[in-house]
Amino acid sequence: LALAEANAKLADANDARWRDLYAQGVVSKLDADTRGATASTNQATVEAAKASIAAAEATVLSLQQQLSFSRVTAPFDGVILTRNIDNGSLITSGSSTNTTQMFTVGRSDTVRVFSSVPQAEAVSVMNSKTAKVAFRELPNHPYPGSISRTSASIDPTSRTILVEIDLKNDGKILPGMYATIQFDAPRAEPPTVLPTNALFVRTAGPQTFVVGDDNVVRLRNLVLGRDMGNAVEIVSGLKPGENVVINPTDMVVDGVHVNTKVLQ
Repeated sequence: LALAEANAKLADANDARWRDLYAQGVVSKLDADTRGATASTNQATVEAAKASIAAAEATVLSLQQQLSFSRVTAPFDGVILTRNIDNGSLITSGSSTNTTQMFTVGRSDTVRVFSSVPQAEAVSVMNSKTAKVAFRELPNHPYPGSISRTSASIDPTSRTILVEIDLKNDGKILPGMYATIQFDAPRAEPPTVLPTNALFVRTAGPQTFVVGDDNVVRLRNLVLGRDMGNAVEIVSGLKPGENVVINPTDMVVDGVHVNTKVLQ
């Protein structure tokens, strides 16, 4: 381009000189027109060089964009969880037939725990904001978490609501691990808790034997709440302080008189 511009500048100067000479009658009009044509040709050469440079720059930009496609960058920091391609695999951009994902990338600095909460605890959990999450593989290390969202309805099949809890990961929690969750659910009053060895289930539903002040056994229907393993919460059917029969035998029936002994 610099050479073409220099030639065009020289041709313009020669054209101006030959026009002055023609005006003085020193040279013919043919010679003056020839110098003018040479100047026009050199100017056209300059424009062609500029067009070639613009085309080359566009080609370079296109190649740079294509080169950028060789580097796949995730929109966030994380780790590769699965890889579906190997070195040398042919990747076709925009193909509608090849829909295989190249990678699955996940964030590990914050993990999300999903829990299905029974209907009996749904209302109190929905009023909660925090929870403690424990992992069997990480004993004595509960993680504080915040409840990020809850479903707005009960699942008609499982009778549960879905609760999502976000945890800060110290690098020890692996995606896919099972966890035990303790919700910081507010309660209007402490629940009544019954040992599971005092509970039995018959056709009428959950029941227990309650011993009255007259030492007479009465069969009581119960509505259960949260199952805590060796004990279960009682929603209704039993009051705090009432005596129940532990490990009842077939001899214990409704209306029988018994002698009680308080377990230590």
